[in-house]
Amino acid sequence: MKRPTHRGHKLIALGAAAAVVIAGSVAARSADMQGRVRFEGGAAIPAGHIAIYVEMVSSTDAGLHQTEQARLESNGKSQAMDFSFPLPAGSDASAPRRIIARLEREDGWLLARGSAVFDPDAVVNITLNAALY
Repeated sequence: MKRPTHRGHKLIALGAAAAVVIAGSVAARSADMQGRVRFEGGAAIPAGHIAIYVEMVSSTDAGLHQTEQARLESNGKSQAMDFSFPLPAGSDASAPRRIIARLEREDGWLLARGSAVFDPDAVVNITLNAALY
């Protein structure tokens, strides 16, 4: 004969399932980096390629490591562009990170550059400043 399941057991199981879903969404949110790129003075971002890099300090050596994470295409009309990408696998969550964005023309000429410090609890805002030659 099958034992009846009590309502309390069902509620405990439902609460445990909800906790797993919430913990999973928090872990997923912290593993993704979201941000917005703007041009200085609120002007439209010039046409070109925007390469976004994560710069991390390695705990194994004193050097900095950069890896390209996102590449955006600017048509010269947008005042802001959003980006999102996962953080590099195996990276230390406590390691300092800086996000660098470079706007280049088709021929590779640097038009603008900007950076911001990564805060896992906030959206990264990068202002591109025109390159001076």
